Amino acid sequence: MAFPSTCGVCGAATNETSCPQCGAAISASAGYDTRVAHPNPPGESTTLFQPRLLGEEGDADLTAPTDLGALAPVEDPTQQIPLFGERTTFGRHGADVNLPDPALSSPHFAVDRTAGAYFLCDLDSPSGTYLNDRRIRSCELAVGDVVRAGTTRLVFVQEPDDDE
Repeated sequence: MAFPSTCGVCGAATNETSCPQCGAAISASAGYDTRVAHPNPPGESTTLFQPRLLGEEGDADLTAPTDLGALAPVEDPTQQIPLFGERTTFGRHGADVNLPDPALSSPHFAVDRTAGAYFLCDLDSPSGTYLNDRRIRSCELAVGDVVRAGTTRLVFVQEPDDDE
């Protein structure tokens, strides 16, 4: 029996084990991936993560930075959430990346990119945001750092710049 699923990467609806839109694996164990779409309060989207594709809307020459950072579930670092743009917000709903964790605020934390560096910022969440088990308000991220918010644990990954 196929279960209606929502892709945790692009938000597409699917009854398969991989997303027909972006190809991501649909896994019940991934922290931000759900097998069955949960009902949301009125006005809230069921989309977990909807990135704008590079090159669309007249940005044909737009390319991803070679040193693009990402957050990935500690349990499955291959399920990366790319950190496009100057700020990416994370939370239970109403964020750029919505995570199905009832212990998260809406939104809970953000990752800002400034001059090639990434900074983790708590967004005044009641339960706080932790970097390597230390509560922070704002802190620069380094490869391998573990971000914890609610029960969600994500590791920061970044490919080195080809010029280095």
